[in-house]
Amino acid sequence: MPVQAHHWVVHHTLGNGEFDLFQKLSEAVVCAGAIMTPQNVAAETERLIAAALYHRRPVYMAFPADLANLPAVSKASPIPAPVSDKERLEAAVQAISEALGGADSAVVLPGVLTARAGLESDLQKVLDASGLPFATMMADKAVLDEDQDAYVGMYDGKLMDENVRRFVEGADRVLLVGALMNDFNTGAFTARLDPARVIDIRHHHVRVGPATYQSVEMKDLLDRLANELPKRSWPKPSGPVTRIDAVNGNGDDKITAENLYPRWEEFLKPDDIVVAETGTSSMGMAFAKLPKGATFHNQSCGGPSAGRLRPRSAPRWPPQPTAGGSGSY
Repeated sequence: MPVQAHHWVVHHTLGNGEFDLFQKLSEAVVCAGAIMTPQNVAAETERLIAAALYHRRPVYMAFPADLANLPAVSKASPIPAPVSDKERLEAAVQAISEALGGADSAVVLPGVLTARAGLESDLQKVLDASGLPFATMMADKAVLDEDQDAYVGMYDGKLMDENVRRFVEGADRVLLVGALMNDFNTGAFTARLDPARVIDIRHHHVRVGPATYQSVEMKDLLDRLANELPKRSWPKPSGPVTRIDAVNGNGDDKITAENLYPRWEEFLKPDDIVVAETGTSSMGMAFAKLPKGATFHNQSCGGPSAGRLRPRSAPRWPPQPTAGGSGSY
């Protein structure tokens, strides 16, 4: 603290006597930050923990070297987790139940925000109770187990399975559960989901068509839906679930995408952890149907090119503006 007070020039700085630069640099990616002292460490720690859990994002904590080993001289209690507004939760449950009750077809798109909140099993209970099918987008692969009857394949706009695309975009209701409609998930913005048919469930609010229900917690909503939604035999797309073609070729053939990816798919075992780097491997392995319990991690950024696995009908990157595009996800 004396070094900072005197603005002395020391290592690991820009040599200008300013010591809050790294905290300022972190502001773009964190949801909260604090410099810890014996007086504020208890309260600030509880505040940052609560912020990290609420936003599911990193926080920044800095400890001056000459204060780090001093005893804390303050106390604080944990900040309670947010709870849903009862009336708005009831209204959201009713709106979703009515929307699905009047639909002949529906599909769930589970998202990575569900996994960040640790609610995969809660969402699975909704599918088990309701019979709803689900498709997976690029950033969200393996949020739910693909080795189950409810899984209908990969959805990525016009970049992947045309059969799945028609099914998802033609469904009367599409439930986004913690899904982010970024360029990767929308197939370079080629996805066409009618906002009037979308039910968008986020960590702390839900939108059903044009109506938004604030102060509705994702876990509370999923728990209620698992108990409220009736079991139905929902339609599914015809044809096989998205997966890589069968293994072909022999050891004397060249290593091509067509020969390599099918062998990678067969190599995978239950409960494997698959980390696919951005680019060809990430896009190519998205076609793989993962075995039970396997998880899939990618950065979901960069250009959506999959080399020779790129469908002939895929649009150029970046996508060109299209008429009426602002009305779709």
